[in-house]
Amino acid sequence: MTLEDLGNLGDFVGGAAVIVTLVYLAVQIRQNTRMLRQATGQTFRSDSTAVIGLTAHSAENAAVYRKGLTHPDQLSPDERTHFFLLMTANFFHLAQGHLAYLEGAQSEVTWESQRLAVKFFASQPGARHWWKQQGNQLIPRKSEFWRLVDSEMREHAESAA
Repeated sequence: MTLEDLGNLGDFVGGAAVIVTLVYLAVQIRQNTRMLRQATGQTFRSDSTAVIGLTAHSAENAAVYRKGLTHPDQLSPDERTHFFLLMTANFFHLAQGHLAYLEGAQSEVTWESQRLAVKFFASQPGARHWWKQQGNQLIPRKSEFWRLVDSEMREHAESAA
């Protein structure tokens, strides 16, 4: 075997090693992406539980939430503030979920459940009132989430009229 043959063999072995390394890195990146999505999903579920917990924390919170969704005109000033804060927590949470979905850190299935929550809120007179009075000013208007929520709110307001 000549020196040139050894050089060619070295080039071949080096090229093969690069290919093996690239395949290994691709597998590692795929695994890390999957673990990131799982961690994001778990965090989001924990955050969802915390947001739900705000409403379920007390009978007073649940009553304000229920009354605020269905009969916002019957809320006292303090109840209105209470309800608006509950709605703000819900929509900030949903906005974060939408952003995680757009960035690929959350699954389409999880986002679909959140989109259905947006539709639910849009069907409630109190949530539409909150959006009109305060919510649409808290979410950046240039965001896709704002456009989605605003569209749902307008669609449900028109069908309710």
